[in-house]
Amino acid sequence: MVKLNDWELAEYLAAPVDGPRLRAGAELLLERGAGAAVVTRGAEPALAVTRDRAWTIVPPRLERGYREGCGDSMLGAMAAVLSEGRNLEAALTVGAGAGAACFLRHGLGSAKRPVIEELAGRVELLPAEELSSSPQSGGR
Repeated sequence: MVKLNDWELAEYLAAPVDGPRLRAGAELLLERGAGAAVVTRGAEPALAVTRDRAWTIVPPRLERGYREGCGDSMLGAMAAVLSEGRNLEAALTVGAGAGAACFLRHGLGSAKRPVIEELAGRVELLPAEELSSSPQSGGR
């Protein structure tokens, strides 16, 4: 699995990744060997793709917080969920919950499991085709 943000993807591809180019860029990572690619976009919903599925990950709406470490928290939680033998959908949901929990904490890696689980319950995992009609997270 590769997890990066849209700026990192644009830098890797040396090309813009706005609009439909985001998914095309993520799918290029699959062509280059990734089993799954997750692209975060700050306050916008993230994108996750595999060879046969794609999801839009809409995190809970949070007004104020700290961005530092949110992607790292997301990746760590996804790895933990996958290591438990759970599926990718669970990993994406819990990962987004962990990223949101980090956003609320000014102390990297200090979120508690109950907070992550509560926030994960507020994550929307939609088919990527619904990206244009999905709600925007607004604060993350």
